[in-house]
Amino acid sequence: MRKPERRRLAAALLPVAAAAGMWVPWGARAQAFPVRAVRMLVPTPPGSSVDLGARIIAERLRERLGQPVVVENRPGAGGTIAAAEVARAAPDGHTLLVGFNGPLATAGLLYPRLTYKPLELTPVIATVTQPHVMVVAGNHPANSLREFVERIRAEPGRYNYASVGNASGSHLAMELFKSVAGLFIVHIPYTGGPGATQAVMSGDVDALFTALVNVQGQVAAGRLKVLGLAERERTSAAPGVATFAEQGFAQVVAPLFNAVAAPPGTPVEVVQRLNGDIAAVLAEPAVRQRLSAGGMEIIGGTPAQMAALTRAEVERWAPVVKRLQLTLD
Repeated sequence: MRKPERRRLAAALLPVAAAAGMWVPWGARAQAFPVRAVRMLVPTPPGSSVDLGARIIAERLRERLGQPVVVENRPGAGGTIAAAEVARAAPDGHTLLVGFNGPLATAGLLYPRLTYKPLELTPVIATVTQPHVMVVAGNHPANSLREFVERIRAEPGRYNYASVGNASGSHLAMELFKSVAGLFIVHIPYTGGPGATQAVMSGDVDALFTALVNVQGQVAAGRLKVLGLAERERTSAAPGVATFAEQGFAQVVAPLFNAVAAPPGTPVEVVQRLNGDIAAVLAEPAVRQRLSAGGMEIIGGTPAQMAALTRAEVERWAPVVKRLQLTLD
C-alpha cells in the first residue's frame, strides 16, 4: 500500500480506534484532537462563581473544538475530588479541570494524604480573577470590620464562620484574618459558595469570605452586607467597598483566580490547542461582557504564566499555613 493511501486509512480509522480504546500513535492523536466530547470538571456546585465561568466558556468552546464540551460538577473536599479525578484521567485533553486556588495550588499545603500533586497538573490557561470579600448577614449588628472584630474578641469561641471548602481561598483568607486580628472563631466548611452563602443569611454562621459574584444579588437585596475586600486595591465591581488594608488589616490580601488544567503529561500540542481556543473564547466581546457582569476580570495568558501563578500562590500561603499549623485529614 502506498504511503498516501496508508495515511488516508489511518485518518479514517482514528475515530474508530479512539472510541474502541485501541492504541493509536500519539502523533496522529495529537493532530486529530479532539475526537470526542471534552469533559470540564468543576469542583464546586452548580450556581457557584467557578461553575458560572466554566459554563460561559464551554458554551463557546464547543464551536471551536467541533465537539461537545460538557460541564460536570464534582464538589467536595475543597475541590480535590474533581482535581484527583482529572489527575487520574488519560492525558489526551478530553478531561479538564476548571479549578480555583485550592485544588490547583494550596491543597497540597493542607492535605498531607492528598492523592495527587496540584503543581503536577498540566497548566492550560488562567481564565478569570474575582474580587474576594467578607460578608455577614444583612441584619448583623456589625457594620464594619472594626465592629466585627470587637464583637468576636468580646466573646471568643461563641462565633463561627463558613468557607466554600477546606483549603480554599475562602478558608485561608479567614484563617489569615483571624491571625492578624487575634480572633477565635470556629471554621465550618461547606461544599461551595451557594451553601455557605445560605448559611450566613440564615444565621447558622457569622461570616464568610467568598467571590463577590456569589453574593452580589443578596447584597443588593440587603440579605448580606460586605465588610471588606481582600484585595490590594478597590474593585470597579464594588467601588464603595473598602479593602482590609484601608481598615487597618494590611496583611489580609487573598486574591482569587480560576484556571483550566489538564492531567499530568498532556502533550504540548494539545495544551497549545486548548490554550489558543480558550483564549479566543475569552477575547469574544459577548463573553467578556458576561464575565464582567458576574464581577470577573479576564486573566488569559500562556500555560507558563498560569504555572507561575499557581507557584506564586503556593509561595504566598506556605509560610501562613506553617505559622498557623493548619492541616486537614
